[in-house]
Amino acid sequence: MTLADLAKGRDNNLTLMRLLAAIAVLVSHSFVLATGDPRTEPLRTWIGMTPGSIAVDVFFAVSGFLVTASLTKSRDVLDFVTARSLRIFPALLVMLAVTVLVVGPAVTTAPISTYFGVQTISYFVKCATLINGVTFQLPGVFGENPYRAAVNGSLWTMPWEVRSYGALLLVWCATAATGKFSSRTFLVTTYVVAISLYVWLQALHQKESSYVYIVSPLTMFAFGVVLWQLREWVQLGWRGFAASAALLFVTPLGSVHVFYAVYPFALTFAVMFLAFVPGGVVRRYNLMGDYSYGLYLYAFPIQQLLASAWTGIRPGQMILSSFVITMLCAALSWHLIEKRALAMRGRIVSRLRSIRIAR
Repeated sequence: MTLADLAKGRDNNLTLMRLLAAIAVLVSHSFVLATGDPRTEPLRTWIGMTPGSIAVDVFFAVSGFLVTASLTKSRDVLDFVTARSLRIFPALLVMLAVTVLVVGPAVTTAPISTYFGVQTISYFVKCATLINGVTFQLPGVFGENPYRAAVNGSLWTMPWEVRSYGALLLVWCATAATGKFSSRTFLVTTYVVAISLYVWLQALHQKESSYVYIVSPLTMFAFGVVLWQLREWVQLGWRGFAASAALLFVTPLGSVHVFYAVYPFALTFAVMFLAFVPGGVVRRYNLMGDYSYGLYLYAFPIQQLLASAWTGIRPGQMILSSFVITMLCAALSWHLIEKRALAMRGRIVSRLRSIRIAR
């Protein structure tokens, strides 16, 4: 069946795939946050990647697919921007408030007057707006942990996620304004160029190069965009999945650069197959809720708290204990914040439209 046939409706495994990706990030970070040594993360010394970095790429591929779908189905730009904002910012702001107002004061080694100074205000504002990147440190917080570089290192992806949305919207609007090209043709051309750039970069650099490390998830987002636009022609079957899996597992045994070149194609196809083809009992997870975003937001600071309170914690202990605590926070975030915020979309859009008309 084609991807277009399978992607109709909401009965799929995309929510579960995002949850598994968030868990992979938690597992990957458990090693470095427990030991302080990034080299302890699985797969890093073999292919220069970790379960966490692969999971981030999964997030971006799924995001490119779903956000493009959201854009094509939105009534207008206001509807799209409101939907994206409600998905990102309410939960993010609550997590930042908990971090700055509860976690920070509880563990900081700095005087409280120093803690609630310019650096803390800057941390909150920069991480809350995502306009110009994020910052990672609060005064005296986790300064004696094995890994001291960040209070919440997972936030580095958030500005790039927002920029991806913005770039997609700009390309879409430019296409609509000129009227010279179909949106599908323009989007596919633009993002195929981006994917080609990624492949070229991988022929020259390893993924651990900082700018290639950023280009990788952006390429996955681009590939998700292309898959949505070409969904009527994309066939999802077991043979394609088997070929993708073989490429992902076999190519690292030869040339790492070849692996990096085929990686976005093979991984994205495999993710889409797993998201839409397997059915049955796995679909029941959709009844629970979407805990992936909350898990992603809260895992890192919770793991840092555990590392601070539990001297000598091992990676396995970190994985189990942080998973239980973070899942609880993620469930609360979904049911109390995220789900309610998303339900307000229609009212907010209507209100904003009425204000615009009144002017």
